[in-house]
Amino acid sequence: MILGRKIYPVAEEEMIARVELNPETSAREIARDVKISAPLVWRVLYKQKLYSYHMLIEYKPQIHLVIKHDHNFADNILFTDDFIVGGDGKIYEGAGWHKVGAHTRGYNSRSMGLAFIGNFSDKRPNDKQLKAAKDFLQCAVELGELDENYKLFGARQVSATASPGTRLYNEIKNWPNYSSSP
Repeated sequence: MILGRKIYPVAEEEMIARVELNPETSAREIARDVKISAPLVWRVLYKQKLYSYHMLIEYKPQIHLVIKHDHNFADNILFTDDFIVGGDGKIYEGAGWHKVGAHTRGYNSRSMGLAFIGNFSDKRPNDKQLKAAKDFLQCAVELGELDENYKLFGARQVSATASPGTRLYNEIKNWPNYSSSP
């Protein structure tokens, strides 16, 4: 069990939930404070050996599994993605805005990593997740955190991975800002 972490809603943007991290091990304290801009790297947490759960089960244990995994195996950077889309349709903050996450080698310092909880090889994300991700991207543009002409692509386009899973990848190929070449 990891102590010092709780999920709470952000007052100014109800659609975004944040993960409060223990200051001694916070991704914000470890990650470099660098302004991140487009292109956005779209990515799914696709760790099949560790995460074989159904995405509709209670989401808090899933989030804590991700925290524990990232804490133990990713140089102590918690939540190595910038943001995570939970199965409950909420967005959780990892490294967050203006920080370099550790999500896609070669793209960390020039992109934002958005991960989905679940395995989307054969299954499409639920409607709550898809709506939350689309709303989040629009919100990021409106807040000036993401350029309105950002490029949206899957991790499989820039590295040897199955991420974000065939079903999610086929879904995002129909979204605005999708780019076939990063």
